[in-house]
Amino acid sequence: MPSLSNLQAVPDFLKREDVRSRLFYAVLFAILAVQLWAALVNIHFGIDSIQMMSVFESDETAAVARTQKNLAEGDLSPDGMFQYGFFFNTLAYWSIRFFQFLDYNRDTTVSFLAINYRLITVFSFLLLLFFFQRLSLLLVESRELSWLAVLLLASVQQIYYWSQTIHPDITQTLLIVAAAWVAMKTHTFRNANWAAFLAGMAFGTKYGGIFILPFLFIPALLNDRPEISLAGKLRGKALPFLLCFLLGWLIFNPYVIFNFIHFVRWLKLIVMYTLTGFVGSTGQITSANPLLWFPVLYRSFFPSGALVLLAGLLPALWFLVRAMKRKEGLREPNMLNRIVIGAYCLFALLYILLGVKSREVRYAFHLIPFLILLSFIGWSILSRQMKEQGRAFLFFALLILIVPANLNAVHSMASCSNKESDARLASGRVLEERYSPDTRILADFYAYVPPKFKNTLIEWGIRSESINRDNPQVIILSRAMTGRWIWKAPGTSFSDGSFVTNPSYPEEQLRSGRDVFSTLFGKSSAPYRPVYEDEHVLILERRNLPEGKDQP
Repeated sequence: MPSLSNLQAVPDFLKREDVRSRLFYAVLFAILAVQLWAALVNIHFGIDSIQMMSVFESDETAAVARTQKNLAEGDLSPDGMFQYGFFFNTLAYWSIRFFQFLDYNRDTTVSFLAINYRLITVFSFLLLLFFFQRLSLLLVESRELSWLAVLLLASVQQIYYWSQTIHPDITQTLLIVAAAWVAMKTHTFRNANWAAFLAGMAFGTKYGGIFILPFLFIPALLNDRPEISLAGKLRGKALPFLLCFLLGWLIFNPYVIFNFIHFVRWLKLIVMYTLTGFVGSTGQITSANPLLWFPVLYRSFFPSGALVLLAGLLPALWFLVRAMKRKEGLREPNMLNRIVIGAYCLFALLYILLGVKSREVRYAFHLIPFLILLSFIGWSILSRQMKEQGRAFLFFALLILIVPANLNAVHSMASCSNKESDARLASGRVLEERYSPDTRILADFYAYVPPKFKNTLIEWGIRSESINRDNPQVIILSRAMTGRWIWKAPGTSFSDGSFVTNPSYPEEQLRSGRDVFSTLFGKSSAPYRPVYEDEHVLILERRNLPEGKDQP
């Protein structure tokens, strides 16, 4: 057994600054390594076929299908689909072309395309953390606090989720953070122009780069070339700044130039989508109450992480208000950077409160890193009032509060490693057991139909017109698609005929769902009968369909 003297020596041992530092960074980097390792494990699952991918994420399916077409046709045309910018797709296209040049997977299978895409999102996540650490170090002036800010950013469950998913959100966030770092690192117009170029790339990824653009110009406007008046700087430097933004956008989105009218239509649709709160093409109605954003933002953090965020924001806001009242030293680089970050956070927050009713965390990704940064500016202010041992205690306390959030983020992604056994794939096994490959199938998106069934029509919500027109032998309804509007009542089966509609959708959508269910269940002599149902899907077959796999 260890002696009492040895036990008493432990606190003295931990009082050594070098030991504290090593322990602090060992824990911090170990947690980040676990997150990276888990992400690299997860990206291999659920990509066996385009049909399997469609069960879990529609954007993943669309990106892979689009790139398959681009590779086959040898171009990067979005074919008029400007829902997102095309920079993310361009990265995937050229990475795949590079590996094809090296004779990797020349047939470009779905899994090969998907793993390339997901690796790009993981790499974007790593670069996001890197540039966020550089930006944090610039503003909080503490290496320990800058890495704690990185740890808190990595703990945001939705950021971690989208860092393993085929989607441009994380790449866009990376470019926005990188643009802020470039603009604030050195207050020159040269840096401002490079930052504008990066913001243009972000705009060409998912249109979020436009929001930070004016804030990237402020540091150079106030601090570069002091012999020139502000009006003179605006006249001489604003146009090159805007041109750099346009160049960063259009160099990776050249098809916008040739389809500008179509692009504007898409942009109007996206603006209306965010303003009205319509969720996707299903038109879900959301409340106009802007305060509903606050619980969404709060829940994006683990409780202990939210505590760290809120506790740091209070001294940061107090500091910024006092600085603005004093009006002294506002052009000092670090002070100006902090004011710009605070102003951007206020602007971005007001925008999502008043202009975004699609209240999903990913629509605030252009804000969340900067809220975390603002919070750690507050922690930096507090730590400067402490002695060395007090600061060390603070850093370890913050570390202990944040680490559970990172582990929770990893745990939240465990289901991704179990996609092959996911209950939503059960419908595929039923189809393979009952029907021949040439069976005519009409299926909802998000319903799994194995790739062997070539005679399959997938719809974004089953319509009664499609049933009457296509006369399918098998119909598959998904709880995640048509079931959004109408589904069986809780505790019942479809054969009971008790259905409930979702009042959060417009009447037009509900009427369409009721028409489908009326066609399928409205009469005792309805042409289709249920053969399989679970909480995710319903499979119906035509009543005169022969048993077994010998159907015509």
